[in-house]
Amino acid sequence: MSRMPIVLAVLFSCLLAASPASNAEDVVTEPIRTFTGHTNYVMSVAFSPDGTNVLTGSLDYTARLWNAATGAQIRTFSGHTYPLSSVAFSPDGTKVLTGSADDTARLWNAATGAHIRTFTGHTNYVWAVAFSPDGTKVLTGSYDKTARLWNAATGAHIRTFSGHTQYVWSVAFSPDGTNVLTGSYDKTARLWDAATGAHIRTFAGHAGGVWSVAFSPDGTKVLTGSYDNTARLWAAGFDLLVRSNPITGVSIGGDAPGVTDFTKLFSQASQSVTLTAPPTTLSGAVRYDFIRWEIDGQQQPAGQLSAQFTVDHSMTALAVYEIRKHTLAVNSQPVTGVSIGGGATDYSLVVDDQQTVNLSAPAGLFQNLVAYSFAFWKINGTPQPPRQTDIEAHIEADTTVEAVYELFGDVDIDCRVTILDLIFIRNRLNAGVGTDGNWRADVNQDGKINILDLIHVRNKLYSACP
Repeated sequence: MSRMPIVLAVLFSCLLAASPASNAEDVVTEPIRTFTGHTNYVMSVAFSPDGTNVLTGSLDYTARLWNAATGAQIRTFSGHTYPLSSVAFSPDGTKVLTGSADDTARLWNAATGAHIRTFTGHTNYVWAVAFSPDGTKVLTGSYDKTARLWNAATGAHIRTFSGHTQYVWSVAFSPDGTNVLTGSYDKTARLWDAATGAHIRTFAGHAGGVWSVAFSPDGTKVLTGSYDNTARLWAAGFDLLVRSNPITGVSIGGDAPGVTDFTKLFSQASQSVTLTAPPTTLSGAVRYDFIRWEIDGQQQPAGQLSAQFTVDHSMTALAVYEIRKHTLAVNSQPVTGVSIGGGATDYSLVVDDQQTVNLSAPAGLFQNLVAYSFAFWKINGTPQPPRQTDIEAHIEADTTVEAVYELFGDVDIDCRVTILDLIFIRNRLNAGVGTDGNWRADVNQDGKINILDLIHVRNKLYSACP
């Protein structure tokens, strides 16, 4: 083995040195049978899909097929020019795949041992091989830090999975064939989209290189084995982390009060997700309004309660809220010449939800020698008690407060001072009925409308002069 890589020799020496001494208390299980014939380390083994045969790959440059029931050697697969590192059966059991330190993988006829084709393209040892679940593709992992996907029928290179910073030691297909998993000396495993080659996620946490990787049968979990003496189990899917912006008391997604985020896992790429803004959440007497979604930091249209997007990697969706604010519009009844709020006819205040606002009527207003007096407040069109110049408005929604004024002599509050005001007074005093056309204003019924009518009104209103 003149080309036997130094790194392989060191690796196997370390593995042997690290092997634990047998414990006298361990239960010893006798083997059913031993498959003897290789002349160097056996690096990889596999069962045929029907369980009748056993496949082994060795540093003696060969792979061998054995009868599982008898232990008899059936045939030898010879042709690699350097040690074998990995072997695999096709899903239908008709083919055998081998990976070697000669930088290639080879496909063989399981029934005859004939070499079918060679997968050439890696620039360093092919350390791991696998078939896709449907048998149409081959996956290889190499010391050149990449994994490669091949057409099993033609040997054509389909795509390369690049991203690991050290050797790729192990490869696997997801049960549905849509994803590829790789384990590397860089202490990570990586998940890839088999159709596009896109990197989906990295499983980081091991303190040593990841020597072996596998999917659970349902494809929802990933298992990794490492030089750090541990195996780890991971969620295989993409995670969608949904959280609210940090406002005390806001919870979203149906979680318990006080929980500000939750995570949802997706097992396949290109899954469509629709997020709908949760209803406003109460915290004491404070309310919140939903403003917008942010997907991976990208702002969605403001006020768009639903956001639809495709989950093709680990993503974060942020539900942005703000403390609810309301507009308090204060204006005067539209009487010519009346102004409030420092000269303007109306003004607005932005106030917090549930806020109490104190309003005071301005002092008498004068313009063009015409005097006005404050009559009453209206809140959202509802008149408040008359002559109550100070009022508290409890703001629960956008609110309009109206300051209603009257002319000083405008008894009937029609914004004019006319004879009708005297008629209004006379009718309120139940004065007698006159005979001429102006009888309704002839309060004292003397046939004339003059100051005496006002005197009559005064005497009715007051019993004595001050």
